[in-house]
Amino acid sequence: MQKFLNATGFKIANSGPGSPGSETNLFGSLTKAALAKWQAANGVSPASGYFGPVTRAKMGTAPVQSPVASPAATPA
Repeated sequence: MQKFLNATGFKIANSGPGSPGSETNLFGSLTKAALAKWQAANGVSPASGYFGPVTRAKMGTAPVQSPVASPAATPA
């Protein structure tokens, strides 16, 4: 779960456990929060961070939407 979320732009943490390359098998509050953000971006309602059947189905069958990135500043 953490690898999937990190790989799709919904980072668990910037450093330490759960961060890219340091994923764990734990499903704690940081994973739940990242999953809720993924759910909101991918049309899962409610976006509660609960890994239930609707979320599992969406992850397995639908294209994954990454978070919307801010546009880069254009030099003047």
